[in-house]
Amino acid sequence: MKSTQEFADCFAKIQDRHAVPWWFVSKESGGTFSNAGASSVGRPYLLLINDRAGRREILLQNAGSMGPEAKAVTQCI
Repeated sequence: MKSTQEFADCFAKIQDRHAVPWWFVSKESGGTFSNAGASSVGRPYLLLINDRAGRREILLQNAGSMGPEAKAVTQCI
């Protein structure tokens, strides 16, 4: 399993490659990605990453299962 930072770097690079807005707030054991607040976004996604005891939980809200955020998660796991 990639570290939280490696996962975040991977996800951010994919978002940048697609020229889509994003922000990330790191926390002790995970973090949050979103595009909330960007002027071109009507329905922002929320990606919650929680690392606990060697296990990663990822919750992606307001994003289609075949959308760019979901594809980026799959590529970065």
